[in-house]
Amino acid sequence: MSILTFERAPDQTLGVTSQQSSGFEVANFPMGGLMVMAFQSISAHGTSPVFWILVAQGQTDQPVFSFNLVAPWPRLCIGSSEFP
Repeated sequence: MSILTFERAPDQTLGVTSQQSSGFEVANFPMGGLMVMAFQSISAHGTSPVFWILVAQGQTDQPVFSFNLVAPWPRLCIGSSEFP
């Protein structure tokens, strides 16, 4: 498991896993989804999505995000729909 923190949203911490061992099934530890990008009302933990926290703090240029899922460099862009 990796732990991610955000320079612009310092109170947000995410755990990232690519494989779960026994005992860590979704039934025991509900997942928050992809980068916790859903709505707080449907969050497994009732947490605010990272994206909305960044918007509320004025940390994004625009209140938008986009994904580029084309290999070999898939990425997430927060605050813009344009990729550098």
